[in-house]
Amino acid sequence: RLIDTLRATLPPVHAVIVGEPTSMRVVTGHKSIMHFDTRITGLEAHSSQQHRGVPAVMIAGRLIHWLGEKQRENAENADPSSEFEPPYSTLHCGMIKGGTAVNITAKHCDFVTDIRTLPHEDPYMYFNDYVAFVRNVVEPAMQAISPEAHIDIEVQASVPGFESPADSDAVQLAKLLSGQNGTEVAPYAAESGQFQQAGFSVAMCGPGSIDQAHQPNEYISIEQLDQGTEFIRRLIQLQSN
Repeated sequence: RLIDTLRATLPPVHAVIVGEPTSMRVVTGHKSIMHFDTRITGLEAHSSQQHRGVPAVMIAGRLIHWLGEKQRENAENADPSSEFEPPYSTLHCGMIKGGTAVNITAKHCDFVTDIRTLPHEDPYMYFNDYVAFVRNVVEPAMQAISPEAHIDIEVQASVPGFESPADSDAVQLAKLLSGQNGTEVAPYAAESGQFQQAGFSVAMCGPGSIDQAHQPNEYISIEQLDQGTEFIRRLIQLQSN
């Protein structure tokens, strides 16, 4: 909505510079990101009678294994010339919770999946394959034991990837203002892809490093702030001419 509002209320925009912590280097690409929740509802049974239960934690393990296999396939088929590190799309489970006792098949298990795809890949490609595996393979096996067993899947966030031509207006402007000749790509996601999808010419450039971001004692060096200030000063001067 912010992008739509900007486009509706501002004069025509020549270029968008997204100020992410790139160490003032010009970035022309980043991966997408998607987060989604999986909540498994099974059936409790004593572990000596597992055939009567639907073990939510074990089913979660099967689904997480599916994610890992997709990532392994991507790694095996990665393009070694890619600028991205790692040079393939990743699928990762970073949080999981489930079960009440070691000798009871868990009724509930929740886990969160993080997908980060290369710019030319759509995270929904993996998400839709995952949902199809759940609905066509995993859930029917659960419901053969307990018709009430089911799996809920909900997307929490999705940000598109970004890839800008080296000769785009935004990239050329960012190079001019930063004094940089080269470009690089970023391993994290930002708003660049959303602006690009809306039809803007986009580049990323800003003070600070991702190495210091999103952790205790986060900071931006004085040198980086000075470079960022000079970037803005040059932009004002350019716009004033």
